[in-house]
Amino acid sequence: KFLIKLVLGIYITSLAARWVTGTVGGAEVLALLKGISISWLAWGFIFYAGAYAARVGRFASLFRGENMHRNSLFAITGIHNTAVRLLPNPAGEAVFFYLAKHYGASGTNALAVLFVYRLFDFAVAAFFLSLAGFLVFGNGWFGAKILFALPAVLIALSPFVAARFLRRGKKWPRLPSWAIKFLDELERLAAYGGVWRGALFYSLLLWTCMSVSYYMFFRAFGSSFDFWPVVFGGMVQVFVNVLPSIAGVGVMEAGWVAGFGLTGIPKEIVLPGAIGVDAMTLLGTLAIGGAAFLGMLLKRAKERRGRSFEAAPSAPILYE
Repeated sequence: KFLIKLVLGIYITSLAARWVTGTVGGAEVLALLKGISISWLAWGFIFYAGAYAARVGRFASLFRGENMHRNSLFAITGIHNTAVRLLPNPAGEAVFFYLAKHYGASGTNALAVLFVYRLFDFAVAAFFLSLAGFLVFGNGWFGAKILFALPAVLIALSPFVAARFLRRGKKWPRLPSWAIKFLDELERLAAYGGVWRGALFYSLLLWTCMSVSYYMFFRAFGSSFDFWPVVFGGMVQVFVNVLPSIAGVGVMEAGWVAGFGLTGIPKEIVLPGAIGVDAMTLLGTLAIGGAAFLGMLLKRAKERRGRSFEAAPSAPILYE
């Protein structure tokens, strides 16, 4: 399955990249780089780093029973998100399982944490999509406001409803043993006070920081879009990026064009800025992932030196 998704990801990426290069020329990219605003770029990276801090906080809430150190949670977050960005799934999620088990979590615990993590990710991203659509398209038209407001409320409640539904799933007949263990783990997660509220809080903080960073990156590359159309386009881009791809190249840009296109902004205006935004998020992902990987290697080297020191024979004591 992974090989099929890898081949499919390479194929989709090549098609999307060909579309991008056929739409935006080299001269436009050079003009984009020359007009870059360092101050807006810096603020974009600050909020992008804030989104990663929120991810670490969410993992801290969900791994509460494992008592993981913040450095371990940072390693899991940085390396996992880099793998998800660079490789088509399930490779990125497989990296999460390896790291979670490396730092002391069981397989079923890692599965339950990842399930809740992704559930809140997509639910809150969909909530932001509905909220932005409500604000962008609902200008004075009551029906349009209801159209976007109702899904927003339902999406916001969905993680709690789904978690309650799954915790009662042990009553279903003929469940395999791994499914029962998974449901037991969800129930154990829910037994810790404030886990769901913590996951929701950090998910809202995460997507707020991501939305603000998108807006600031667009401003850095000279695009003066309003905030809520950027949020709407960004959330469309998030869901389009579920398609298999390599580093999101071309696919993320297509998502931006689709999202902004629904608001009436043509691709010729959107695409140059979208290339810059996606390049900056890729750079930020690689920098944070590289720092997390380096930190993990240094910690392992320190632990190996400590074990070697303990195993070394002590020198004989000479008495006169």
